[in-house]
Amino acid sequence: MVDFAETPLDRYLRFARRSMFLLLIVALTLGSLGIGFAFRPDDPMLLSASRMIPIVIAILGAGLAGFARRSGLRVGSSESETALRDEWRQTILARAFRVAFLILVIVQVPLAFCFTSLPVLRALLAMAVSTITIAVVTFAGTYLVLDRN
Repeated sequence: MVDFAETPLDRYLRFARRSMFLLLIVALTLGSLGIGFAFRPDDPMLLSASRMIPIVIAILGAGLAGFARRSGLRVGSSESETALRDEWRQTILARAFRVAFLILVIVQVPLAFCFTSLPVLRALLAMAVSTITIAVVTFAGTYLVLDRN
């Protein structure tokens, strides 16, 4: 078996993928909580879960920062600049944005019909939260699928 040495660029790309995956998880969690609040604003389980969200986000951020520190990654380093200027990565980002926008436009009418049973302000909250959640999750998921090696 051939053992390849891991370059700083490889570590940066792994860090970027982990960050995008955590964005996907956080967006799904916050989106589901927001939609839950739209349907049941006084649910004690949702209230207790919403108090834990900042703590979980802080733990995830500290974990990412620790990984970056252990890997020797720095903001503005040549590895990060190389990865950000890569044409393939730019193409993947553009495709992910287009797919997310297309899905978002297609989903708006069915979402509006899903929330007709709610009062107007809660339906507005549900539409806003679901739109943001669908956009972020679709973008992050598409990016992760297209960026796999």
